[in-house]
Amino acid sequence: MRSAWLWGFVVLAACSSSGNPAEPTATTSEELQQCETVSVEGVDVASGQGAIDWTSVKGDGVDFAIMKATQGTYYTASTFAADWSGSKTAGVLRSPYHFFDPTEDGALQAQFFLSVVGTLGAGDLPAMLDIECPTGSADTTCLGNGMSDAASGADIATRMWAFIDAVESATGKKPLIYTYGSYFTDNGVDTTGLDAYPLYIADPVTGSCFNVPAPWTAAVMWQYSWTGTVTGISGDVDRDKFIGNLAALQELAQTTVAVDAGPDAGSDASTDSGAPADTGTGPDAHAVGGEPSDHLDSGGAAAGDAGSWDQGAPSKGSAGGCGCRVDAARGAGGAWLGAALFALAGVWRRRHRSGLVLAGRSKEHPPCRRPTSAKA
Repeated sequence: MRSAWLWGFVVLAACSSSGNPAEPTATTSEELQQCETVSVEGVDVASGQGAIDWTSVKGDGVDFAIMKATQGTYYTASTFAADWSGSKTAGVLRSPYHFFDPTEDGALQAQFFLSVVGTLGAGDLPAMLDIECPTGSADTTCLGNGMSDAASGADIATRMWAFIDAVESATGKKPLIYTYGSYFTDNGVDTTGLDAYPLYIADPVTGSCFNVPAPWTAAVMWQYSWTGTVTGISGDVDRDKFIGNLAALQELAQTTVAVDAGPDAGSDASTDSGAPADTGTGPDAHAVGGEPSDHLDSGGAAAGDAGSWDQGAPSKGSAGGCGCRVDAARGAGGAWLGAALFALAGVWRRRHRSGLVLAGRSKEHPPCRRPTSAKA
């Protein structure tokens, strides 16, 4: 019920200018726009940031962190264990992420990820799946290991769902899906059912509004800069916002879903100190110049007060004011509708994973990893 309540609010907080909730979002060719009104500041980090002073990060107004744990079946971030433990000690809500390799089996990637991360606690944010390769370019910089990232849309979908299902089953939390706006369209990947999972969108723009790709109607997290600065972290760091107030972010960390019995590769992998298992995997049998590719990244916002899920309404067309607000005081009717929509979305996903290819949308964003040098 906790999960249904939370995601019911997400559904209800999203709206389009057409006002038509029955629009088939899996084949919509036009992106929606969402505007941030109340938000919580966060960062996402990888080994390229080096050692991090998490107490200073927390003191600089950062309340959550997404940190790279693994990539494919072959790479463990060298700083993950320290970041995982240090962020918790500092009181920063934490989420581990996996950089998806579209050329490898998704279930095996999930098994590897879970063996490194271990058990997610009740106060941990859901795991995040970073899915941005292939970029469609002729080079091989996306994975950061010199290997081709080419894969068909059907293979990407199969491997992606295998990862999602395994991690959701093992952790009891719906993974965050990190991507950029045109990824699924560019690669011909069926997105049916993905809107049942929280979107973490990479759209580094100035201002408070950003684009949301189909099939989602709202994002939960927004990566708004690749060149941010935070006390306690050396150099540039990706900056993020949770779209909602701190109470809602804490609720997301507590949210679990009913899942079938599944793999629990990390059941004994974490300790009371919060440190994950050390698999001994080094940075780079496959890497060029250090860590394989990481994803996108800047700025500030204030946490809102507790008591409502307040989210800017997406609207088709140009930037402008957005104003869908769902207040907790609206009562059981809203919660009931949210729960029903949440349940139906899950059933629809499991029954309708077909080979549908999205109608084309213009590519408005660059690949999440700019083809420069890989992070060390």
